[in-house]
Amino acid sequence: MNSPSYFHQYSSTVIQRLYNHKTKLYPHQQDALLKLFEMGANGELLPENRQADSGAAFFLVGVGCGKTVILQAAPYILGRFVQGKQVIFLSHNCTLRQRVMEDFPSRKLPKGKVEPLLAEWELYKRGLLDETTPPPQILELSAESYSDVSFLLEKVDILVTNWQFLKNLVSRGDINPENIGLIVVDEAHHSAASSYRSIFNYFKHASLVFLTGTRHRGDREDLPYVRYVVEQCEELNGQTVLKKAPRTDFEFTIQDAWKLKTPIIKRITFSPAKSEGFKVEEDGNQIEYTAEKFYEKAEKERSWFQECILADSFCQPVLDRAVEVLELKRKGGEPHRMIIRALNIKHAYRLRELCENYPLLNGRVGLVHSANDEYDPEGRPSEIFSKFAKDEYIALIHVSMVGEGFNVPYASVSVPLCIMRSTQKAEQEFGRIIRKVNGTYPKANDWGDFQSDNSAVVVTHEALGISELFEQFIQGEEHIVIEDELVAEADVIRNRTLQDDYQAGDTVLCLNNTDGLSDGDEILVRVPDSKGEEQTFVFSVERVLDDKTVEVFPLLVDIPQGSSARKAASREENSSEFIGHLGLRWYLRVNGKDVSIEEYRRQKALEQRELTRNEKGEIVTLQGQKIQDLDPTIRKMVIDLLTQEEEKVDIPFQNIEVVALPGQSKKGLQEYHRKRIQKAVIDISSLAVDGRRGRDLINNPLESLKEYTGRTASDNEKLLHESIFRCVKRKTDRKWSDHKTEEEFEAAVQIAFEKIEEVREELKARRKSRGF
Repeated sequence: MNSPSYFHQYSSTVIQRLYNHKTKLYPHQQDALLKLFEMGANGELLPENRQADSGAAFFLVGVGCGKTVILQAAPYILGRFVQGKQVIFLSHNCTLRQRVMEDFPSRKLPKGKVEPLLAEWELYKRGLLDETTPPPQILELSAESYSDVSFLLEKVDILVTNWQFLKNLVSRGDINPENIGLIVVDEAHHSAASSYRSIFNYFKHASLVFLTGTRHRGDREDLPYVRYVVEQCEELNGQTVLKKAPRTDFEFTIQDAWKLKTPIIKRITFSPAKSEGFKVEEDGNQIEYTAEKFYEKAEKERSWFQECILADSFCQPVLDRAVEVLELKRKGGEPHRMIIRALNIKHAYRLRELCENYPLLNGRVGLVHSANDEYDPEGRPSEIFSKFAKDEYIALIHVSMVGEGFNVPYASVSVPLCIMRSTQKAEQEFGRIIRKVNGTYPKANDWGDFQSDNSAVVVTHEALGISELFEQFIQGEEHIVIEDELVAEADVIRNRTLQDDYQAGDTVLCLNNTDGLSDGDEILVRVPDSKGEEQTFVFSVERVLDDKTVEVFPLLVDIPQGSSARKAASREENSSEFIGHLGLRWYLRVNGKDVSIEEYRRQKALEQRELTRNEKGEIVTLQGQKIQDLDPTIRKMVIDLLTQEEEKVDIPFQNIEVVALPGQSKKGLQEYHRKRIQKAVIDISSLAVDGRRGRDLINNPLESLKEYTGRTASDNEKLLHESIFRCVKRKTDRKWSDHKTEEEFEAAVQIAFEKIEEVREELKARRKSRGF
């Protein structure tokens, strides 16, 4: 009779400690393991009961919420219910595989021996195993070391590997499928891929546990052995839509974590820059776009918008603020770091150049992207990640290279300077900065406390359209809309393949469909080489012949039938150059609404003095007494105290309004506000009876401007311009160039607008009296 497996032998130890509350687990971790035990006891995970929509445990545990200990404890919880003696911890790539191994720390001894550091294992730290329980034997399976460890395959309790390597072992039959009783899949939202399914089919005697922090896949494919629930929902516009979501057996999301009184992840704040306008040079002409017009064009002309994002003048203000936040956070002595996501490789290199100009970051900026020279087995530049983890680099710039398995808790500032469209990408980006660290925690309602160690900050630009994704990240996305027609159409295009072999020199390419292709497009065809690595060939489409064939410029290669083919991204040419912003302001996202930094300071000042605002926006005491009803002397004293408190609020955005125009095109506040007045002057000058370039207002002065009218103007518009600015100068008692702060300029502009409105009425009356 075979002896019980290691996990069967010590299963009761773990379960008893759970039920007797002798562990140091969080309540949700304990609930997850008890749920897993219940599923095992009820036979829900028996491999013979696997069906398309059932048979696997599907646990959703948010980033930073303690998924590691659930993964490690699962074999013990199910030890008496599984059939084989071994367990596979399956990861999606080498980086994640190495992360799993790092959670079982050990040290090397002489003669090649290894000693596990049990005091640092989660199983022992959290009290699931006591010091009398021996640890499991663990073996990491990788291409680099397989020849050295293959003889140990059947002598260990846990095999840790990634799907790519495991698939090779499966195809060769290196692992006896009957030995494997359980497969625990980390980041299991990837498991819909056919490669995973072939692994599960091979290990048909194994129970399956899926762990993930992401509810949905980017391509909306359903996970195997997981039930999906379809619901009919009514949108805000009244339209009824079908939505689907996977049925989780247990879930504890980051949204659940934020509700806890004792925080287990960082609080996260969204701080976007908003611009009142944008200045772009197109075909030699400088054009000022309002924010609305800029966004409208950005949606229609993606390449134009990408060129804007690549400009220094677009990125520099965001980097300025992000570095201020990072400096503030590092003042507390903890090694906080920053992650910057670039649009593309060229952009990443330019951002690194800009970052090196900041004293804090000089020599401490890492860059990772798909074309880097230093690869680990998965194509990830491991040395740079390592330096970031050690605080040798404190800023890390990447192009879609930071995601699952990236675990640097002191990464606390995220700077997305790119276009993100999927919730999954947003989850990966923002999830990197919310892992809890030792240190201070912000108060529940203090969204502007950037200095606390457990405060994560996203600094970005509103124009990038990331706001909606951030809200979905905060609220969680339970369902996705089922769009049958659109999904079917997307599947056709996504799964486009060659229907016949392409012979070198042929001018016709046979496809299963030509949907979405036009003359002049490029088609990327991917072909695996003898080593299993993909090569990409590019065909230029001369003509679309019919729904199955296209005429192409010939290539001198043979390509087999079934190779995948997709349309290359459009490469539109444009001659636009982004120059800068007009009236850039910074905001904080508070309960779904954007609050200006200025308003945040005011609110904090009111809180400091135990004051608040009523429904009309009036400042009142906690007892409801209006400040405006107080004695004038006391009222002035209160207002002065509030002003002083505002100045003390510690937040990195000291300049509320910023103009970010580089070099010779740079505008200061003076020119920006001058232009506001000039536009209004041009508007009223057209009301003169002989037009803007006439002399009626010079020959027949207006009563409203008599005391401000000089004798130098040559036409109506110039007279109005000089008179209005002379009025502002006299009433403020300072030259236009002497105004410095935003408040001073706003007061001056208000004076100008009041006088302009007075002039407007007089001009209208004059036109009417003369029969116009």
